[in-house]
Amino acid sequence: MDWSATFQAIPLLGKLPELDLKQLSDKAKQYEFEREDVIIQEGEQGDRLFIVIDGQVKIYTGYGEKYQKHIQTFGPKSYFGEMSLIDRQNRSATVVADTYVQVVCIEREDFQNQIRKNPELALELLESMSLRVRAMNKLILGALGEIAPICIRCNKVREPDNRWVIVEQYIKDYSDIEVPHSMCPDCSQENYPKFYKQG
Repeated sequence: MDWSATFQAIPLLGKLPELDLKQLSDKAKQYEFEREDVIIQEGEQGDRLFIVIDGQVKIYTGYGEKYQKHIQTFGPKSYFGEMSLIDRQNRSATVVADTYVQVVCIEREDFQNQIRKNPELALELLESMSLRVRAMNKLILGALGEIAPICIRCNKVREPDNRWVIVEQYIKDYSDIEVPHSMCPDCSQENYPKFYKQG
């Protein structure tokens, strides 16, 4: 099937020439999933981009575990798995079919070949990833603000053992302690030196 028109409607791919869209479409593979099927699993190796053609998917971290978190919901013409087009890291989240879902996949090699021909595609991907990372950081910091103290200056999070760590480290060491916002010692000393004795 020719997915060129669908690809053209997606901001990430919309600026590609028609011929390149057709080439991507010819190599794309279609898959179908039933409700509650796991499409990609957090921690597994990723090598393709998924575009939702029909249905709805939900994105989770810690899927099936005590601290499972619903991150986002995507519908038709949305895409996920784009991080794997750039790096070779494991998947950072689990994607589950919320309804019957039809997706089309673009393999890393095919996408990278298009980037070599159309460098502006890399800029589109970077912009898209940047927006998602910013949104995710805002979501994470908002959620963490309810359960752990966050430095109002550098956004480090205080662990239950009083260590101040970056958000990524805190997520790995996730805890459910309930305490208010605060400021880490380094930022306190830098911003309010008069309260600290000179050594």
